[in-house]
Amino acid sequence: MDFELSEAINECSRRNLRYDDYLAVDEEAGTLFLTTMSQGDRTGNAVKEAVCEALRFSEPLKRAMGYTTSASGTKTWKEHGMLMSWHYHPDIGLNLSVLRDD
Repeated sequence: MDFELSEAINECSRRNLRYDDYLAVDEEAGTLFLTTMSQGDRTGNAVKEAVCEALRFSEPLKRAMGYTTSASGTKTWKEHGMLMSWHYHPDIGLNLSVLRDD
């Protein structure tokens, strides 16, 4: 699949989301890092939804991320030319790393 990780930033901008505290993309390195930083304002979750849509995450992947708890440890997934890993912490929320897997 041909894609740009920066599409996640574009989607956040289209949705008028302040994503700077939640999302970092390095297109040259082929990496994206997202944290939802559970602070009760739901912005992190909105940024996560924008990233999932922009990168066309499958429904099974989104469900797997949604069911991850702090007891689950680090999870990994590979699809659409991306390698994802994530974990959840009750104080900082979901932390997701995406690496382009060319």
